[in-house]
Amino acid sequence: MRLSRFIIYLMVTVFLGGLVVGCKPRADTMLSKAECLFIKMVDKTAGKLDLNQDQKTKLEGLKAEIRKNFEEGE
Repeated sequence: MRLSRFIIYLMVTVFLGGLVVGCKPRADTMLSKAECLFIKMVDKTAGKLDLNQDQKTKLEGLKAEIRKNFEEGE
């Protein structure tokens, strides 16, 4: 009786510990994926436009600013 109670408490403790570790937020990976997706969307939209060299330079500056904003948000 005493051994079975110990086993049940041990299993509950391991289960709750696994939940705590498994539910840890992974914001850093989500932000990097969001940044890549956002930059990819900007590139895709820019590819549809007929940009001259000056506009392409400004677009690169915009992408650098987006990356900087994502870094500050971490």
